[in-house]
Formats: sequence, C-alpha cells, structure tokens
Amino acid sequence: MVFELEYDETGVYVDYTPRDGTDWIKELLKWNSSIKLCRIFEITQSNIDAGKGFLEDPIEEHVHFKIGDYENGLYVIRPPVLSEKYTLSIREMSELDSSYFKDYYMPNAMDVVFEVLKRDITIGNEDGDLSPELLKSAMGKYPNSTEYRHYKRLRAAEILSAELELPKDYRYAYDRYVEKLRKGKKMDDLPDIRTFDLQKYTFLYEEMREMLNNVESYKETDWQERIMEIVKLLYPQYAYVTRESKLTEMYGKGKRVDFVVVNSSGYIDIIEIKDPKVDLLATYNEHLVRDRNNYVPSRYLGNVVAQVENYLYGLNKNSTAAVNNVKKHFSESGKPLPDSLKLKVLNPRGIIIMGRSNTEDDEILDSIELLRRQYSHIVDIITYDDLIDRLHNVIESLK
Repeated sequence: MVFELEYDETGVYVDYTPRDGTDWIKELLKWNSSIKLCRIFEITQSNIDAGKGFLEDPIEEHVHFKIGDYENGLYVIRPPVLSEKYTLSIREMSELDSSYFKDYYMPNAMDVVFEVLKRDITIGNEDGDLSPELLKSAMGKYPNSTEYRHYKRLRAAEILSAELELPKDYRYAYDRYVEKLRKGKKMDDLPDIRTFDLQKYTFLYEEMREMLNNVESYKETDWQERIMEIVKLLYPQYAYVTRESKLTEMYGKGKRVDFVVVNSSGYIDIIEIKDPKVDLLATYNEHLVRDRNNYVPSRYLGNVVAQVENYLYGLNKNSTAAVNNVKKHFSESGKPLPDSLKLKVLNPRGIIIMGRSNTEDDEILDSIELLRRQYSHIVDIITYDDLIDRLHNVIESLK
C-alpha cells in the first residue's frame, strides 16, 4: 500500500498506487455507494471525480482522489472520509504527510486520536490546535508489533485458561515486556535498534509466508521486486541493486539479467529470481526421477543454471564492456553509482532463487543439498523456504 498526500489551492488529495492495479476500484464503485481505499479513506464516486482523471485512463496505475477542501487557510477533511463523526482540519504550513495516517498495526492511525479526544481536531500551531509535533509524539507511543503480539496472546490465554492448561504464564510474559519498556532507554536515550530490526524482520517473515500462499495474485515484476527487498536485508553486503541490466552482447544478444548487485567495494554479482512453484527435481508421471539412488535436477533448473553460467562467463570474458554497461544502466534507471565507487569483476557469483524445499523427506532434502554443492563454485541455489528459514533465524537471534 503506497500513497502520498498532495495539497493545493483547491484541497487535499491522495495519490494511491494499489499493488494489484486499479481495475478492482472501478468495479467496486459500480456496485457500492462508497468504498474504503488504503484501508483508511472512505470515499465515493464524487471523490474520484474531483481527482485527476483516473477513470479516463484505462491503463492508469495510480488513482487520485480528493479527501478534503481548502477553506480560509485550512484543509478540511469531513466525515465520513476519516471518521464517521469528526472533522480533521489542517492549517496551511502544517500539512501532514502520509505517515500521520497509517501505522504498522493500525491502518487508520488518526482514528485512535479521534477516539481519545471525541471531537473535531485542528492540526496547527495556534491556540486550541493540536501541534503536528505532539501528534507525532502520541503516535510514537502506539504499540509496536512485539507488544501487540504479547497482548493478543494474553487476551486469548485469559479465555482459554478457563478450561485448558496453558504451557506458560502469558500474563507474566506481557507484564514483563511492558516493564522493560518502562525502564527507559539506555545509551544516551538511543532507540533499541534490535527492537526495530525485530519488527522489520518479523513483518517480512509474515509477508513472505503470505506471498507464498498467494503466488498467483502477483505480477512477475512485482514478485521479483518484493523478493529482492527481502534479499537485500539478508545480504546487506549488496549496497547497490538494479534490475534487467544488459551485461554484454554475448549469449542471447544481450539478454538482460533479473538483477545486478554491487557490494560496497564495487564487486559485481548477479541474481535471478524465478517462480517458487517450479520443480527443482525432475519428475516423470508425477514421480521424482532417480539416477544411481539420487534424485536428478529438473530441466528447468538446469536451464537456469546454464543461463547464469553464461552470464558469469560473459562478465569474466568481457569485463570492461560489462562494467560500462552496468554503470550506464544504473545511471539510466535514476540510481547513479557514486563517482568514488570503482566497479570490478573478480570471480563474480550468481544467486538463483526458485522452487520450494518444504518437505520432511530426507532423501529429497539431501538431493537438493547435493545440487547446491555441485554448483556452489559458481552459483548459490536458494529456495523460498531457505529465505523463510533465514528470516526465522534472524528473528530468533534478535529475540
């Protein structure tokens, strides 16, 4: 969910980029008098019409809609856009950005403020106003993901313990966590980076599992981009990333690699991200194929490995041309590399992310591991379950 707020002399607008395109918005508006967008804004057809021609462009990936009017120095957002009862007014020069409207576990972060104050709110720095600084400070006290999970477990435990014996004292666990929060911050009041990391990796872990349950709902490019965001966190050495870069004119007339990654020292590697549903091992009539008591790799995996090996050979063989092409592609994609960074090709490696390894069959797991070792001198084959396991291990270490 990506959206930004825009202010002008006529009012306040939202520029929203849905993950799954905009067709579903048009369809919902045909059958409903109002719909909720971004899980925050309750809008009608009139809000869309007051936007910037969304319905006139059938391939538009953004939707613009109006949520408030400009009146005498105030941007006024009336019910039911944010609240069924209350109005939010924002003074000119105090414009709020999107971070004031969304929170990790509360899509409509302003709704909590309305519930507490139970009145119309004006954001600004005049008498009677709620200052943006105070509002942001209040939102900073919202429960984080860890506290939220502790609280959910506590509420469930209070009900279940009436009839069942529970394996641990969830009230104690919740109170202990809250007590830690009350002890204050250490190291000159610096935030606990591990807490932020724990939230971040927990979110990615849960999202990764959800993505794998709904693979068909993603376009290939969207899938690759999202997986790459996770890969960058698990491989922090890759400081610079660009997609579909043309390495050389060899092998497929300059076929583009999914992602070219560059570490902080300037060394180039490549990453190919494929479908999680493709088979790593060969099958015939829905049975795995054996050769000398080992399962054999699928033809698709062999093709991908050969493709990556060709890319890497082209990198080594034509390193000067490849470096120039990569540098040019970074610049053309709007992410130019620092002038001080010197790109280098030195035994580049390839990473292939594809397939699943979620099985308890030791023979299958051994065969997958054997494949990894067979190609490990050039290519690292990573399954999507490997990514989940690595995220889980990071989370456990942070805990």
